[in-house]
Amino acid sequence: MRLSLFSFLLSPFASGASGASALADLPAPIPAAAETGSWLSVAAFCLAIAVAIKTLWPARRQPPIEAEFLTRADFKAHEERDAKEFAEIRRNYQEAERRWLEKIEEVRQDINLHGERRAVALHERLNAIATQVARQDGIIHTQHTPHP
Repeated sequence: MRLSLFSFLLSPFASGASGASALADLPAPIPAAAETGSWLSVAAFCLAIAVAIKTLWPARRQPPIEAEFLTRADFKAHEERDAKEFAEIRRNYQEAERRWLEKIEEVRQDINLHGERRAVALHERLNAIATQVARQDGIIHTQHTPHP
């Protein structure tokens, strides 16, 4: 009787019948069984509802807690990838620094070269001015000196 009652309660969910027609099809309880086994029928009904809910809404699969952590192999893979990326970034910075130092040295040499050229040009101009002053001074001294 209990097994048939349990399968009878589950049959509406399997066949798709409505809940009202399933309740109308239930047999009338036996008076003696109602006093002694009422808790059993309630438990069977609750179990049937629980099974129906579980079949309609399957539980979400929770990932295991280990999925949130890295394994040693994953950690090594990440570490190697990060080491490669950092090495590439380090090479890029060193290359950029080398180019900047070369450019600075090139500009410094240009400044020194132009400075030397300006210094040479300035000395040549001063020497030319000194010779002109000396020539003018010689002319002035020869014109103003009395002849004996």
